[in-house]
Order: sequence, then C-alpha cells, then structure tokens
Amino acid sequence: MQKNGAEDWTLGINKDRGMALKFQSKMRLVYIVLGIMSSFILGYLYYSTSMDKIYRHEMSSLTVSVEQLKNQYDEMIETMKDVSYYLLSDPDIMHNFWNFPDVSQQAVSKIQHRKL
Repeated sequence: MQKNGAEDWTLGINKDRGMALKFQSKMRLVYIVLGIMSSFILGYLYYSTSMDKIYRHEMSSLTVSVEQLKNQYDEMIETMKDVSYYLLSDPDIMHNFWNFPDVSQQAVSKIQHRKL
C-alpha cells in the first residue's frame, strides 16, 4: 500500500475510482430527478393550457347553441302572441269565451237528459 493515497488498492478496488463512481451515480440521480421534475412541470403546463383551450371552445359552442335556441323560442313565442292577439281581437271569439260557462252547462244538461 502506498502512503500518498493517490491509488490505494485494497481488494482490487481503487478507492479514488470508487469515489468517482459514487459522484457519477449522484450526478445521474440528480439529472434523472431534474428530468422527471421538468417533465412533470411541462406536463402540467400543457394540461392546464389544453384544458383552458377546451373550456373556451366548449363555452363558445354552448353560447352559439344557446343563442340559436333563444332565437327559436323567441320566434315561437312571437307566433303564439300573434295568434293570441288575433283571437282576442275577434269579437265573436271573445263573446264565446265570456259565455263559455253557459255553453258547458248546456252541454252537461243535454248529456244528462240523453242518459234519462
């Protein structure tokens, strides 16, 4: 064995080289951990931006669908208003509406008379 410690061969292992392997192993481990952490961070950033884009796209699609349904229902209500205004403006129909209970009473009495 040499006293200067540059190469100390014990059982065929160079202690300086053994230290170098430990340092290389530590460096590999650090690079692996940094690589995994950076891939997680980049993956999260990609996921969050993708989800934001998907959310904005779905909201715009829903906005268009809601606007179409609103227009469709507004048009349907407008036609119903037109028909109801027409019916309410007709004096004969209004007279029948006001006399409807009398007409129904007469119909009930006719039905009861037929049963007898």
